[in-house]
Amino acid sequence: MLIHHLIISHYCSRWARVAFCALLYSLSSISFASDTSNQNLHKIQSAYIYNVLKFTQWPSMLLSAEDDIQLCIIGEDDVSLVLQQKLQHRKVQQHNINIQTLSFDEVLSQHAIQPIHVLYISQNTLNAEQINALQQLNILLIGSYNSFLDDGGVVSVIFEEDQNRISLNVNLTALQEQSLSLSSQLLKIAVIRH
Repeated sequence: MLIHHLIISHYCSRWARVAFCALLYSLSSISFASDTSNQNLHKIQSAYIYNVLKFTQWPSMLLSAEDDIQLCIIGEDDVSLVLQQKLQHRKVQQHNINIQTLSFDEVLSQHAIQPIHVLYISQNTLNAEQINALQQLNILLIGSYNSFLDDGGVVSVIFEEDQNRISLNVNLTALQEQSLSLSSQLLKIAVIRH
C-alpha cells in the first residue's frame, strides 16, 4: 500500500506537487537493510517511475489528448513485475496506462503500428547499440540499473548501495533529443547528466 501513499492525485495543486517532490527527496534517504524492505525498494522505484510519467510532457504529435500511454517492458526484474501489478490501467494526467511486455524486435515492429511512449528496460536485456537504436524512436527510455544512462537511457531509478538510498538520474541531453520535457520540480531532485 506504500505506493498508494506515494502517488499524488491528478488534481493536486502546485504546492502539493512541490510537497510531493520533497517527499520523493526524503524517500531517497530511506534505509533498505532487510530482505522485506527490498520488496518496498521495488515498490518505491516503481512509484518514482510512475511520477516521472506524471511529470513528463510529450509533444501532441507523440501523445494526443485521447491517446493512452503505451508503457512497454523489455525483460523481467522485480521492478518490472511491480510496474505490471500496480500501474496497468492507472491514469497519468488524462491518459490511461497500458502495459505490455515485448522483445526488442517486437518493440520495433509495434512502434511502427502504434507509438510506444515509455519503455522500461530490465538489466542485461539489451546492449548499448540496441538502446541507441531505440533512442531514434522518441520513446522515454527508463531503467533501474547503474550503467543505464551510460548505455543511452534517458531516466534511471537506481538503488545506490554505498549511500543506501534511491537516486533519480536523468540524461538531459537524451531527454531533449526525444522531444520530451520533465517538470522543473522533478529535475530539482534528480541527478542531471549530459
